[in-house]
Amino acid sequence: MAAETRSGTLMGSYADALRQLGHEIRGLTPLAAAVNSGSGWLRLRGVPILSRIGAQQLQLEGNRIFTAEAVSWRPDILLATGIDLLPGTLATVKAATGCEALMLYPDTLVNLGIETIQSLPLYDLVAYACGRFGLEYLERLGARRTAWVPFAWDPVLHPRPTSDPPGTGSLDVAFAGEWRPDRERWLEALQGFDVGVWGGPRWRSHAAPHSVARRGWRGGNAWGADYARASRAGKITLNLVDITNGPGLNMRAFEAVGVGCFVLSTRTAALEDIFVEGEHIAYFDTPDELRERVTYYLANPDERHRIAVNAARLAESHTYLHRARELLALVQPADLDAAAAESSVASGRRH
Repeated sequence: MAAETRSGTLMGSYADALRQLGHEIRGLTPLAAAVNSGSGWLRLRGVPILSRIGAQQLQLEGNRIFTAEAVSWRPDILLATGIDLLPGTLATVKAATGCEALMLYPDTLVNLGIETIQSLPLYDLVAYACGRFGLEYLERLGARRTAWVPFAWDPVLHPRPTSDPPGTGSLDVAFAGEWRPDRERWLEALQGFDVGVWGGPRWRSHAAPHSVARRGWRGGNAWGADYARASRAGKITLNLVDITNGPGLNMRAFEAVGVGCFVLSTRTAALEDIFVEGEHIAYFDTPDELRERVTYYLANPDERHRIAVNAARLAESHTYLHRARELLALVQPADLDAAAAESSVASGRRH
């Protein structure tokens, strides 16, 4: 994997799922390769006049080391997010090892870097996590084959509490995420409700002094089991899809329904493809509608509970184990059954 695979990252969840399927995984990013090498260019990153040159050289150094490691490792599949991996690196690894190359792009299209775009035609498959709307544009940019492989729920990283019924938190509304101007504006529609906000210190430094967000800020980021507790602290858990995601979806929707929350979300086409309104989730389109929906669902706890239970059940069929199987079926359909049969062998296929 040309990606960070530590616990808590998207590719870490994929790595764990692939290991469960019997595959041997090795994760290394070009940046980590350069840092671990002790490259002298690292010293230049702190020199302002040379910082740009240092960053470019560091990227080249990391890609050189990554290439050597990948050629030595000889993976069957190279799975990458496409970030920091240069086109020449990808071409060399493919030519030297004969591996299949798969990009799983997890970010908004706004953040597509030039090297990522240049690499698109070299991948055997480009999978996009945010929505099928992006496939057409990735193909226009050069991708030869694309697929929508959405985010999912990682029940190990975000375990579902069993102590309290869903939708019974002490707060009216809970939100976990970083500060954004548009998010602060959405929250401002909830004047008069008991709102809890979990996220970094920018909520304190950037939100208006007497805003809903500032008054409701409960402290730093909530990860893992803390995320589950924070999200379930509200009778309603708010999901605000980043404005740069367009009609796409985010990881938080799967995480929130996975841990058993009743979720009220900004409406997007990608979310509607998976979560049915009134069955798994509730949506809003305007600040006024947000306020109306909060008022309605606070007054209807049985409906909140029904929707949360349905959503939690749905999340159980949208885990990263399911997504890993989907990816393998797309990349190597003929080998999928064989890979499963080899799952008890110590050395499975390498990625």
